[in-house]
Amino acid sequence: MIKWMIIGLVLLSFGIADARVLPDTVQLHYPIDLDPLKISGNFVKLSSKELEKKYDDYTVGINENGLIITCNQVGTECLDKAEFRKVLDDMEKEGAYDLSKEEKDSIAGLYQPNVIIKDIPKKSLIGVKIKAKFLEFIGKIFCTHYEVVQECSGDWCSLQEHMSEECAGLE
Repeated sequence: MIKWMIIGLVLLSFGIADARVLPDTVQLHYPIDLDPLKISGNFVKLSSKELEKKYDDYTVGINENGLIITCNQVGTECLDKAEFRKVLDDMEKEGAYDLSKEEKDSIAGLYQPNVIIKDIPKKSLIGVKIKAKFLEFIGKIFCTHYEVVQECSGDWCSLQEHMSEECAGLE
């Protein structure tokens, strides 16, 4: 009887773990001008400050703080660096922002699934790294979310969001 209870708990835990899997996303934090996008008619208006455009394999969500690209299916690689660069070019053609070719090359070069790409001046980079270490340390006691710098190209950096182990039971 105990054997069957243990097997049941193991299967249940696998089911719960599988249910927590989310599709890959990539975020670009950069000011976006929503007005040209609203006028273009190529975007679905989710709210006064949020727009969305669906592609075959992914969806681009846009607000005034940046964009987030989410794969439409879990466990698929819907984007690569070339496709991400294409999205950057498409958004610029729509009038969302004005980035130089070099900036778009730097941003596209930082692409990896599940990263956040931000413009972080070199003088602020040390502060961002110290903040991450501090929040990681505090995370041993409290539930904290923090961003760890993965790599940088010029002033653009890719970061990965982490959550302390104390958060595991809270979600």
